[in-house]
Amino acid sequence: MRFRLFFALLAIFIGLWTLFFKPVEVAPHKVSDAWIKFERFSFVALTPRGRELALQGLSAKALGDRLLLSDITLYKDDLTLQADEANYTDDVLELSQDISLRSKEYTLLCDKARYYLKGGIIQILSPFEFRSQRLWAKGKRGVVYLKERKIKAYKIQAKVEI
Repeated sequence: MRFRLFFALLAIFIGLWTLFFKPVEVAPHKVSDAWIKFERFSFVALTPRGRELALQGLSAKALGDRLLLSDITLYKDDLTLQADEANYTDDVLELSQDISLRSKEYTLLCDKARYYLKGGIIQILSPFEFRSQRLWAKGKRGVVYLKERKIKAYKIQAKVEI
């Protein structure tokens, strides 16, 4: 008897709910110019091999197909990439203002760079400074190949300690 009463009351509630409150349809494909904002965010991608990628920052705003990030820190393997501002579009991260790439062996500093996430390539678009235990270098432009652990630099001035 209680079950019948419960289901009857539930049916009446659902009927009144749909009568007075119309259901709203949400079409996610129609939000191309949506504006979303996050404060103090953190993202970690885990794979069977362990932590693959981690991203944290102060704020993120989604504007259409772009994601504007501020004060970000990206962790990948033993590398740490920090930047004051970033603009993410189509697996490319446009970095600007006080960019630093740090590992156990070296530190690279610049003001403007482009990080191609799929290829693991960082294109340095401004004058940079490279420091390691035995090498100090300044250059105009460069490319960092993260997978091959190579750095190509153009118009450099270097100091090597032996």
